[in-house]
Amino acid sequence: MQDVNKIWSSVGSAGTVNPADASKVFLSGSVVQLGQGVVTKPAEKGEGIGFPLTQAVVRYDVTAVDGVADPNRINYALKVFGRKGSGQIQARLVQVAIPPANTASPVNESTLIQFQRKNTFPQFSVEQALGPDTELNFVNNSYYVELTLSGHAIGPVLEPPAVAAIQLELTVP
Repeated sequence: MQDVNKIWSSVGSAGTVNPADASKVFLSGSVVQLGQGVVTKPAEKGEGIGFPLTQAVVRYDVTAVDGVADPNRINYALKVFGRKGSGQIQARLVQVAIPPANTASPVNESTLIQFQRKNTFPQFSVEQALGPDTELNFVNNSYYVELTLSGHAIGPVLEPPAVAAIQLELTVP
């Protein structure tokens, strides 16, 4: 696939972690991972049921780059290169409307693409979610990707959910 289709990308560790979630994630190279440690044995079947769910939210600013506002190609895919492990990975592309100058307005956010990791490959792999036919308009809106890593809080987890890269890509309409 040509690079002209890849309009925005970020490594997992480059996002802004919610302050309350900073102690819940581990950053290493390009990877953001839920939790700090790795256990030597897999969890038993049913383990984690009844334990509280822990999650961490990381946000990535989407900036305007060449090709992002191509009116002839308005289909987008949100791609996540990660490992679900024993938890969950969710991501969403969010549009934030910028009101006209000198007007009072509530913050208006809209989810354009919703992603939830489906495969359970033990290694890192790429999955994508397709978005609706829409044009990204950086004149009247700002955009960000919100990544949520979650899992049951039972101490160190074997293969916790982790993300190495996120990409927004133009697709063929």
